[in-house]
Amino acid sequence: TLAADPDVEPAAVDVARGRGATDEAGPGERAGGPVAGLSGRDAIVHTENVLRQSYDEVLNRIGAIPRDQQFATKVDDLKKLVNKDVLSKDAKRTFQMVLNDVESAFDNGILTSEGFKRVESQLGADARKLGGSQNIYEGRLAPAVRQLQEELRGLLQRHAGGAADDLRGTNTAWANFKGVQTA
Repeated sequence: TLAADPDVEPAAVDVARGRGATDEAGPGERAGGPVAGLSGRDAIVHTENVLRQSYDEVLNRIGAIPRDQQFATKVDDLKKLVNKDVLSKDAKRTFQMVLNDVESAFDNGILTSEGFKRVESQLGADARKLGGSQNIYEGRLAPAVRQLQEELRGLLQRHAGGAADDLRGTNTAWANFKGVQTA
């Protein structure tokens, strides 16, 4: 787990998981509290770097991720749903381009950890962009892209094996860190 990793500062993990020195500490105090002897922006940058390193290490332990039938079925169902929805041809074409990006990340049915990080991050950026669009059709497409991102995360989780708990812990720590960072 993260806390057991000697390279991960316990205070950084506590800040990211939403725990400060005391349970009464608010988000600002947690984010500004001492982390590896740092405070303020330096502590935030340090925590982000530690969490990124931890995520990279977990992904490297998981290794190559094979596309499985569950992922293929879920993606196919999602594609059918988007095609049945009342969307413009441009919106459907946009979704197909997003799907093509995901599919092209697989090399002979295998996704590397670097490929996973790149595609998962791009899906998040695409979903945010579409969700903020003034175009009603693009806005309606955002949930489908977020669902595609969730299916990709599910694929990773199913193939995490012995690293599943560390992956879950790192993801929780990252989500909490981002919550504190944007508070």
